[in-house]
Amino acid sequence: MNIRKRNGESEEYNPLKIKHALDKAFKACSYSVSEDVLDSIINDIEIWEDIEVEDIQNQIVEIVVTIK
Repeated sequence: MNIRKRNGESEEYNPLKIKHALDKAFKACSYSVSEDVLDSIINDIEIWEDIEVEDIQNQIVEIVVTIK
């Protein structure tokens, strides 16, 4: 399945790339999250063919704000 990047290019969906970015973002904010939490976020993202990165980002924001 492909995603559409900000520059318009298409790239194969790679959940590990998103997981790595999430981990870096949490660490930059001095938050420690477990692998299970990161995996849960990734698993909750709805992916469809040619989804735009912004759509993935919006979903992640919605998911993260519900984490307690």
